[in-house]
Amino acid sequence: METRIAITGVAMRSALGATFEAHGEGARCGLTRVHPYRHLLDAPLGVIADLSAGPNRAFDLARTLAASLRPLEHYAPHEVGLFLGTTTSGIESWFNRQSPPWSPSPALLLDPQYELGAVAPFLKRHLGITGPAFVYATACSASAVALAKARDAIRMGLVKAAVAGGFDVLTPMTIMGFDCLQILDHDVCRPFHPERKGLNLAEGGALFTLETPARARA
Repeated sequence: METRIAITGVAMRSALGATFEAHGEGARCGLTRVHPYRHLLDAPLGVIADLSAGPNRAFDLARTLAASLRPLEHYAPHEVGLFLGTTTSGIESWFNRQSPPWSPSPALLLDPQYELGAVAPFLKRHLGITGPAFVYATACSASAVALAKARDAIRMGLVKAAVAGGFDVLTPMTIMGFDCLQILDHDVCRPFHPERKGLNLAEGGALFTLETPARARA
């Protein structure tokens, strides 16, 4: 019989709010045309308005999510693993540190903070854990992959608990990439309408703490 894994904590943040409860308050729309990317796209986007405007918003989002999680203080630091799904972590700082036409210097090109996986050691330091850490970049399935890998790691005894989830922020690359594919709706999308035109982009994330039920009750 497979070991059951319990989700014992959750932190969420998006254009809808900064708490789990805020995301369950009925059907609301967090899209707006008033956003920092109006020079790139005249369309609604889901922007986290109070997120830091610094050079690496993905790291800031990850840090605020981790700060809202239930502490895993009943585990030794090496017993907790980190499993993250993301696509744009590090990429947005590449654009935010430059001006068009984005001609990178060698220093920018080799700066480790622009690597996709750099958010993992950053969060490990912030959480105070030393267990294994992985970053998965499998597009829309990245967060689901991270949760599945965390579950498997606990079941196999590689870690006793895990922090898992994912996050992405809006970037010029993401916005222009989806727009070039001609799959963005320049009005609020209507996913079930027979004359639907596409989707709207947004940013956000969620992190979960995973444990076995017995350890969670201890």
